[in-house]
Amino acid sequence: MKKNNWDETEIENLLREMPSMKDSRNRKEIYAAVDRSSVKKKPNTWGYPAIAGIAALLILFLITPSLFDYSNQSQYENSAADTAAEDSGEAGSPQKEMASIQETEENPVLDDSSSNAESRQQSLMGKAETSERSNVYQDDLLHYDLITFGLVTPDASVVPVSVLSEKRESAGWLERFVDVSEEIPEQSWGFDEYYPLTGKLELNEDTGELVYTVTEEQMTNPGGGGEDIFYDSIAFTLEGSGYDKVNLQKEDGTVPLFSHMGEISEIPKAGPSNKGYYKYSLPNGDTYLVPGEGEHKNISDALEGMKMSPNSLYEPLIPEKLNLKASSDNNLLTISFGETLKLNEEIDPLFTEALLLTAKEFGYEEVLFKNIEGTSWNGFDFSEPISVPVSPNRKTVN
Repeated sequence: MKKNNWDETEIENLLREMPSMKDSRNRKEIYAAVDRSSVKKKPNTWGYPAIAGIAALLILFLITPSLFDYSNQSQYENSAADTAAEDSGEAGSPQKEMASIQETEENPVLDDSSSNAESRQQSLMGKAETSERSNVYQDDLLHYDLITFGLVTPDASVVPVSVLSEKRESAGWLERFVDVSEEIPEQSWGFDEYYPLTGKLELNEDTGELVYTVTEEQMTNPGGGGEDIFYDSIAFTLEGSGYDKVNLQKEDGTVPLFSHMGEISEIPKAGPSNKGYYKYSLPNGDTYLVPGEGEHKNISDALEGMKMSPNSLYEPLIPEKLNLKASSDNNLLTISFGETLKLNEEIDPLFTEALLLTAKEFGYEEVLFKNIEGTSWNGFDFSEPISVPVSPNRKTVN
């Protein structure tokens, strides 16, 4: 590389030959330019603190109820512990305080409303046990009015059915009979429609007797079956009515003449007839207890006869090989079994109630069963005498 040796004179001459460089800006303009270039633009950072603040508020909103509940719980525990300590006269340890709170939670004190609720529940449980029984018993009459009907089956049989309706102290039997006869759902129970009766049932105020005005249709119903149905339905209806009979008349007040049964002036109620009871099944599968056809000399003959079916519709409820013996002491009937009787699926649930109804037919009020395995079955306690039913085949309407 070539080296140039410059002296001061040459350098001065060279500088003079260079073009002149002059800034036309004044001093303030130059200062302002320098100041603007030295100050950096700050970023816009306001959004981040705002977002963080909103998030903090949300978190605080979520955790505040929990903190509040925890605070209340702590106050409750402290209050319970302090109260327990004051009652015992000593300051309990934390373990004792926690045990006291746990005991309070596991064994709450029942107030009057809780006691009433428990009593109502026990009452409902009692009714549920009673409802297992197929017949009507005396305790049912504490809450219900009883009206017995002779309901007609599809095969033209008449079954006594005891209908319970909510008790009305101000109404007499006749009024209740008329009302309930319009409420019973015969078809849904598996029976034919027969009630309300087409004739008129009323009370003779002068004699105090029931009078039924028969319609022409009831007197001339084709076949003897229709007249038998009418007679039996009236006879069963009188059961529990307080009336021993119902007088029959035509619209003109004369005695009705039936086409097959002849003149009938009255129908007595179906009272005790020394008959055994059997099982009758409707086409829908429902089962009922019905009295047999023939009468028996005594209860022993009736029980023996209940081992065999009297016709193609009735089923026996006493097994043919079952050995049983009946003995009586005034109004108490004792039924003993030769071998210990096991009440299981081989014994029909209607077995006991058929025996009780048969005992009633012969005037007994209680039945004591002996040599039975177990003390309870289908709502019955066999450790003591059992009262006979009031009437058969329990049903309930509102």
